[in-house]
Amino acid sequence: MYESSVTSVRRLNLEAASLPARASILLTGLVMALLLQAGRLESQTSAEFQSRVDSLRADWELKRREFLNMAEALAPKEIDTITAGPFTVFADATIGKLMEQAVPIAWEVLCETLRFDSMLATAKPLYFPSGGSRRIRRSTDVATGPLIGDSWDVEAVVSRIIQTVGNELGTMLQDSTRLWLGANILSPTAAKARGWSGSNLSWVYVELATSGSAVGRRCFTGNLTACSSALQLEPASDPILEWYDDQDRRRFVARTGVSRRWGTAEEWIHCVEEGYETACESLFRTRFEGSVHHPVSPVAHQTLAQIALQMGGDGAYGRMVRTDASTIADWIAVVAGAPVDSVVARWHSDVLAARPAPTTLTAAAGWGAAAWIVVLVAIASRSTRWRS
Repeated sequence: MYESSVTSVRRLNLEAASLPARASILLTGLVMALLLQAGRLESQTSAEFQSRVDSLRADWELKRREFLNMAEALAPKEIDTITAGPFTVFADATIGKLMEQAVPIAWEVLCETLRFDSMLATAKPLYFPSGGSRRIRRSTDVATGPLIGDSWDVEAVVSRIIQTVGNELGTMLQDSTRLWLGANILSPTAAKARGWSGSNLSWVYVELATSGSAVGRRCFTGNLTACSSALQLEPASDPILEWYDDQDRRRFVARTGVSRRWGTAEEWIHCVEEGYETACESLFRTRFEGSVHHPVSPVAHQTLAQIALQMGGDGAYGRMVRTDASTIADWIAVVAGAPVDSVVARWHSDVLAARPAPTTLTAAAGWGAAAWIVVLVAIASRSTRWRS
């Protein structure tokens, strides 16, 4: 494991160079304003004079606070540099000790996760401002992370470091791939660093089991072609017909109700009450054309990408960020180093295996619930609302 080292570096904030000039201008303006006001005070009565002095004192206090805030924001800050091997992190000195503990742990986790591609995490040094910072420095040469409080626990800081590296990996992806993924690729790793032991696959199981789209339900029952469609691995020629059947469209139209914006009341009756599919399709298109609900959430996309990375082994993360593919299916295949159908089959198997454990209602809990129902009914019956 790489050892961490800490180096104190001052005046990394280049904006601080303008502090003397800006401070002098502000102070000069305040003094001139007071001198100009002094001439006006000569012709005022004692009461008016006192009132004016109080007003000027309040104004001065306000300007003084603004000046102090500006000075604090622009003042040179002490920045610590923490390194773990080739991994470099800058942080405000107020959180330097905390970062000194967190950085080596984060680097170790990143090495275990990225494996052969761990150097991707060192593409840019990271900078983390302290929770008391009034201004966050941003640069194309440094990846800026979120504010870190000096009272945070180490696990939380490790998680933020991993998330920041994940954000940078996301910037290396194709725009279309990044939009499809819809999440930080290292989010599961960051969550585990904080002690979370759950699985997003359980979420996907529930999502497919209760899907409001025909393609989602077919995927749940084992139709892998439907899974590929639901996951949008290839562009859908007509999502309204490919993802939803006539019952889905009729249910959506009934749920949205009659609206002048989306057709006529007559069309709604033809669809909902009389079951004319052409009317349902027309209303559905009018309502959802260009913004049709996707069969699955980005959580499902992310779990598929995670499985592709697991199957891909060493070099998978490098292929993930360096591959320019025409479709998501091609990208997944390159990352996994396997046919996309094999990846989808593995994903579907893992989703079914992640079925959430059913909740068992004990006899004691049942009797307790029944007792509370009796109590609440008794209380409600005593209300004057129920008395004649």
